[in-house]
Amino acid sequence: MHINSSSLSDVIKCVEKYLKNDLLFVTFRNLEFRQDLLLEREDIVKCIEGDILDVNQIMRELAAVVYQQGDTLNTIDSHIENVHGNVELGAQELIKGSNYQSKYRRKVFILLLLAIIVVVILIIVLVTKLS
Repeated sequence: MHINSSSLSDVIKCVEKYLKNDLLFVTFRNLEFRQDLLLEREDIVKCIEGDILDVNQIMRELAAVVYQQGDTLNTIDSHIENVHGNVELGAQELIKGSNYQSKYRRKVFILLLLAIIVVVILIIVLVTKLS
């Protein structure tokens, strides 16, 4: 079997064409693979972006709750200070009331003692006049 140069050239061209087609196919498959990877990465980035937005919303809500609770704590603190002042005033009023009550008892005791003395004197006067 004898191969002439034109048929060898045709075979080489055919092989080159086949290799080119195969190389193009491999390159195309590589590009498809890379495109799939990029699409997958894009989906992951979008998912991360959504998660970040969710975390941002949660942080905003948490900040609002903390601010509201801060106001509530300030109100409670103010009420505690008012109660403390009222308790001190109440204690002072109780001391005043106790002093007034002691003075009142002393006055009642003195008046009762005077009444007894007057009654005793009247009894003595009546007994001496009757006898």
